[in-house]
Amino acid sequence: MAFAIAACCCTPIAGAADLQTVVDQAIRPIMKEYNVPGIAVAVTVDGKPAFFSYGVASKESGAPVTERTLFELGSVSKTFTATMASYALAQGKLSLDDHPSRYVPKLKDTPLDKATVLNFGTYTAGGLPQQFPDDVTDDEQGMLTYFGSFKPTASPGKVRVYSNPSLGMFGHLAALSLKADSADVLEKQILPRLGMTDTYVRMPHGAMA
Repeated sequence: MAFAIAACCCTPIAGAADLQTVVDQAIRPIMKEYNVPGIAVAVTVDGKPAFFSYGVASKESGAPVTERTLFELGSVSKTFTATMASYALAQGKLSLDDHPSRYVPKLKDTPLDKATVLNFGTYTAGGLPQQFPDDVTDDEQGMLTYFGSFKPTASPGKVRVYSNPSLGMFGHLAALSLKADSADVLEKQILPRLGMTDTYVRMPHGAMA
């Protein structure tokens, strides 16, 4: 979607009406094709933001989407994971050359311990899958057990495979290096400094639509 809008915006835009047309042409077909109830779009032109809202935030109430409607970030959250790791690096708490067992001792002498923090952050730890298998429990113990028993299909740094578990471990190691919960680091250290007052890791009840 973003690429579609970006491609359309490469040509000169005369004004707000023309920009509205460009965004409409990019967004409305997507909403129809995928039956999306609501979308909020932000476009920056010459450093100035413009906001466009479509559809509803709630099918039950019919409340319209606005520029203040909250949406889950999805994989854009990886940007924040990388920012947290950069923060840990700047604080001298984390090194990209570290191995996971420095922060997770139970991974010492496992095949994945040959990978570095950088390998996990660049999807090159050894062939970790796109998602955790269904039988892995959604908690720290279950995930670490999986990492401890994982058998790499390639040497660290040799093969790049897009992997949410890999980036998850990258963020986990960064948080452990800071001796803090990743949500706390983001909400108390990073988001406030970026002026992102309407971005949350743990959604306050009052902020929900």
